[in-house]
Amino acid sequence: MKNSKLFAGLGTALILGATLTGCGSQGLKSTGVQQEFYTTDPTTFDFGKATGEEDFALGANFIEQLVETNEYGEFVPAVAKEIPTLDNGGISEDGLTWTFNLRKDVKWVTSEGEEYAKVKAQDFVYALKRAADNQVPFSSFPADVIAGYQDYLDGKETDFSKVGVVAKDDNTLVFTLIKPTPYFVSLLTTGPFYPINEKFATEKGKEFGKTKAEDILYSGPFVLANYTSKSAIELKANDQYWDTKNVHLTGVKFTFSQESNPAGDYEAFKKGAVSSVALQPQEAYFKDVKKNNGDNIYVSQPNLFTLFGSFNLNRQAYEITTDKHDNASTKAAIANKDFRLAIVRSINRTAYLQSAYGKEYGGDRIRNQLTPSDFVTVDGGTYSDAVQKNIVEQGGESWTGVKFADGVDDFYNVDVAKSELAKAKETLGDSVKWPIHIDIPVSEKYANQINKFKSYKQSVESALGKDNVVFDINIVNDDKAMGATYFAETGAASDFDLSFPGAWGADFQDPSTYLNIANPENGDILKNFGLDKNPGKDDATDPEYAAKKAAGLYDYKDLLDAAAAITATDKTNERYAAYAKAEAFLIGDGIIIPTNNAGSVPALTYRVPFTGAYASSGTSGDRYKYMKLQKTPVLGKDYDKAQKEWTAKRNAASK
Repeated sequence: MKNSKLFAGLGTALILGATLTGCGSQGLKSTGVQQEFYTTDPTTFDFGKATGEEDFALGANFIEQLVETNEYGEFVPAVAKEIPTLDNGGISEDGLTWTFNLRKDVKWVTSEGEEYAKVKAQDFVYALKRAADNQVPFSSFPADVIAGYQDYLDGKETDFSKVGVVAKDDNTLVFTLIKPTPYFVSLLTTGPFYPINEKFATEKGKEFGKTKAEDILYSGPFVLANYTSKSAIELKANDQYWDTKNVHLTGVKFTFSQESNPAGDYEAFKKGAVSSVALQPQEAYFKDVKKNNGDNIYVSQPNLFTLFGSFNLNRQAYEITTDKHDNASTKAAIANKDFRLAIVRSINRTAYLQSAYGKEYGGDRIRNQLTPSDFVTVDGGTYSDAVQKNIVEQGGESWTGVKFADGVDDFYNVDVAKSELAKAKETLGDSVKWPIHIDIPVSEKYANQINKFKSYKQSVESALGKDNVVFDINIVNDDKAMGATYFAETGAASDFDLSFPGAWGADFQDPSTYLNIANPENGDILKNFGLDKNPGKDDATDPEYAAKKAAGLYDYKDLLDAAAAITATDKTNERYAAYAKAEAFLIGDGIIIPTNNAGSVPALTYRVPFTGAYASSGTSGDRYKYMKLQKTPVLGKDYDKAQKEWTAKRNAASK
């Protein structure tokens, strides 16, 4: 999932919850309409081309896909009558052919609610062909799994009928895969797999998918009732939806909010103008929250986005720096694994998170690997348990005893940090100029980021000594900071030594969706390391080969390849265990620094707890199907009780 998806969205859509009383609130204006703020206008209703969360969140509600997830995150049939398995004959013995039998009662309707056509198998074939013809951003998803799709995408094959997706008849859709793909079902909720009615798209021509209600057809639980740029987005329930019994809202209303106003957002919640609100404990208004709604505060679930830091392994740009920075010395130090680990083990993530979210809430946000702890299970335990099991073998003895469960900060250990620094100094010796200066650019626009880096600076310099390491926080204008880090066009333009702009979430239900981003040949975050993609090239043609090899990224690739080779549907446990081994290497080598998830925030809500769709990947979690509202806010204790019940049911469902 591209980093940009973290920074756009529909206000409090990531906050879940709801039940009972709150003397500080007047009550929700309507228990039939979900109400939220949004900060970014949608860019397209042509969802195969979409890239932003604001587009996907709407598309998930407008368009019915083959499958969806229910309240517990289970994949359940949507347009498909059932999900193919080996037992029901939907998957061939070799795992390569998947046959979906479709419902006959799923309708395309206009924005006026008039039936236009039935949703048919051809709609999915056309959408995938159109995605390839238009070279849409996420066409790599079907190309990775569907036979012949990459050749068509590259122009090597011009006849789409030879690609492995066929409408056998109106209600039978058949996929032929390149290899058995355990996560194939989860891919079906991503943009290229959204169906499109060819007749309607052709009639609309260039107008298809524009952000007007009449420019698309609808087959999902909601249709667009009103959209006014930078003002409001309103959805209404689709009366002709095939599964109306599970749609409990009459509508959804988004109100545009140009800038975050925490106190104003809370006031809107008290008046019943929004259904949920995230809270900021360090702001002055939080005293009023505690006084009037203290019993209603709950902590939202950890979400799928992992925030992380990364070292520039091959820095070439030095515009944002100081006159004390010795370029060669810093570059040599960062190339040293022990030096990187000295930094990793001296960053006090708990102190930062508590300074930002308060001692009562900050620690809940810590995440110790890219892949969320409970994203998949391995050997009956959590994924983080599997990473922990492999960390010493992959990262070295300094990781002995380190726990990887969410909310635990065992990375921070001053004694270990000093020991790692001593090893680095023994290796580097007088070949570098001490102290090593670490450039960290940050936008003047974001005070919380500046405070974050000040917290990291204090903990690192205190642990390692300013005579050894100095963090130089270089505050520059927003365009310059983002252009040097988050939006750097190439690895060579990445102008930093250490940066924390990284964020990633899941597109499909497999650890590879997180871990492939650091693949030295084609990883999506190579720019975070000051590197670039060089797929299929050897050391003689890759100008950055030495930096990649020195950091162990090719060893990491070997581990990725070993995990990816495990494709049998009855070998998913072995596959996930192999990915956990690769992740242990990535973290144990000090290449990235996981910090926290983007959820786990104190919040207030009118949403009945855990009634909305839940998803660990894709877009199903953006759907408002299943959601219920109540007139009074949730009590924190009731949310906690509901969460325990939900977790137990979800765990039982996953076995």
